[in-house]
Amino acid sequence: MKTWCNCCGSTEWGDMNTRKGVRCVRCNSLERTRVIKLLLDQFDVPKPGMRVLHFAPERSLFQALIHGGQVEYDPVDFQPENFDFCKVRKIDLCTDAEKFPSEHYDV
Repeated sequence: MKTWCNCCGSTEWGDMNTRKGVRCVRCNSLERTRVIKLLLDQFDVPKPGMRVLHFAPERSLFQALIHGGQVEYDPVDFQPENFDFCKVRKIDLCTDAEKFPSEHYDV
């Protein structure tokens, strides 16, 4: 039985450092990313109109989280220059976390 990536559908796997066959060669997702995708699917989120805050956005989850442009998607990271697939806002959780509005984001 062949395993497949629940983020992109690929059945090809590559190594990540010393771990064999854990990285999807098409979308580069790792186990933790695929688990997040499983949870998103299980809870059927995001839904149209939801507000999504995405820390250290993974390229492999981007399409699922923007939900066809029907959500308010806010990708953030301490080093936004590391992301070339979407515009990422700089956030330092040590100084900026308390600035987030209470109960603003849904996911």
